[in-house]
Amino acid sequence: MLENIKKAKDVDELRTLEAEGSKYFWNIAASFIPGKYEFTGRKPRKGDVINSAIDFLYAVLYGIVTKSIVVNGLDPFYGCIHTLKSGRISLTYDLSEVFKPIVVHTVIQASRKADLATFKNSRLLKPKSIEVLVKHLYHRLSRESEKICKRKSIWHLPIRETNKFKEALIKRLEYNPYTYDPSD
Repeated sequence: MLENIKKAKDVDELRTLEAEGSKYFWNIAASFIPGKYEFTGRKPRKGDVINSAIDFLYAVLYGIVTKSIVVNGLDPFYGCIHTLKSGRISLTYDLSEVFKPIVVHTVIQASRKADLATFKNSRLLKPKSIEVLVKHLYHRLSRESEKICKRKSIWHLPIRETNKFKEALIKRLEYNPYTYDPSD
């Protein structure tokens, strides 16, 4: 898969490979979610509690990453991989990809430690589920920031990563993104 990514001829081919990799990933990730949730894979806005938790934490992540983009003087609407459309925060979506493994790990851990729930016949998470998810995400982001940036905050790592992206863009260097290692 990685070799195919390196050989991709254009952004469309890269998007196709990402979709294939995503299907493979979610099939494996589903095996880490407790059976009581009946999670069969990623389906945004589907309504089950795990997809709702992922959707919710992605929205939180988009807010954090958008702030890091603006702090670095970049435009969150002008991305590289995600399609440019009016009102779409394409660069936010591009840079959020770097941190999505933290979100997925957070949801997996929270699903094993807490009883995540939505309101009946709704995609909306119950307040206790939101509290648990946000607390786990903030803890994990703070820990990663402390490990990489030597500062315990949810903001330092995304701001540093966005700055690294900006420098690569300006100097026309290869961008080597941060990689999350859940075993640390």
